[in-house]
Amino acid sequence: MATRFALRLDERRRPSLPVALLEEAGISMDAELVAEPLGDGRLVIETVGATQRAARERIHSRARSVAGTDGQMDIRRLRTEDARIADANLERRRKRADEVSDHEVARREKALLEALGL
Repeated sequence: MATRFALRLDERRRPSLPVALLEEAGISMDAELVAEPLGDGRLVIETVGATQRAARERIHSRARSVAGTDGQMDIRRLRTEDARIADANLERRRKRADEVSDHEVARREKALLEALGL
C-alpha cells in the first residue's frame, strides 16, 4: 500500500509537496506537473510525461488489431491524415493572416493620419 502524505494549501491555495512524496512517486524537483480534478474532493497530480504515456496507452489499447485489420497501420494512417489536415489548416490561416494584416496595416495607417490631423 502506498504511503499517504498530509498536505495543506497555503494562503495562495498552493500545496507544498514533501520531498519524500516526490521521491516515492519518482518525480524530480524540476518536473512539469499537471493536475486533473476528479470531483468529490479528489484530484490527480502527474508529470506531463506520465500524461502523455497514459494517452498513448489509451490510444493503442483502443486500436488493437481486429480480424483483417492492423491497429498500428490504422494509427499511422490516421496520423498522416491528421498531419495533412493540420498543414492545410495552417496554410489557410497563413493566407488569411496575410490578407487581414494588409487590411489592418491600411486601417492603422489611416487612423494614425487622422490622429495627426493629416
